[in-house]
Amino acid sequence: MNTEVKDILDILEELNVSSGFDILIPSLKKEIKFKHLSTEQLKGILKTVVDSPIYNSQFTTTINRIILENCLDPSVDTKILTIYDKLFILFNTRIESVSVDYSFEFTDEEIKEHSLNLDDTKKKIINLSEHFTKFTKKQYEFLPETIEHGTCSIVCGLPSIETENKLEKELHKNVKIEVESPEELREIVGETFINEITKYVAIWF
Repeated sequence: MNTEVKDILDILEELNVSSGFDILIPSLKKEIKFKHLSTEQLKGILKTVVDSPIYNSQFTTTINRIILENCLDPSVDTKILTIYDKLFILFNTRIESVSVDYSFEFTDEEIKEHSLNLDDTKKKIINLSEHFTKFTKKQYEFLPETIEHGTCSIVCGLPSIETENKLEKELHKNVKIEVESPEELREIVGETFINEITKYVAIWF
């Protein structure tokens, strides 16, 4: 890599840091700086929408990869962040990178039934993010919990992003995306349900 290219990359990195935004991470109890979504990342998210109407493994792994790429604090291992942390990251990244507004679409029947007007079709999600932040500052902790049944004990807790990635990749590898019969639909729904439950199982003995 020649000097000019390195200088350009250094400038871009400094720009990323200076234009980044802070997000309060519940499990770390501190704010971490993230950079905005890139055009390529937004395209990647949109592509995952057609993954499957039944489960969203591609969307999940894509989002988790973006969290890894956009974290500007090298001391933070994003793989150990929890899916609760991810909720805060997603909301705030959406606000900072796209818009503070979220538009809703209603049918004519819904508008008439609930007496809706144009102001009801657009809400500021930044207000929701502020509620999350206030909740986090109270420092609630989601501690692991042990469930016992007979001679079996299971310790459940919030899964990490790394755990979620492993299980989603395994599910996506083993489950068909296209559903061709009711039997296949039942099988996919069952596999997806088990996958979601497994994420929260930390230890069993």
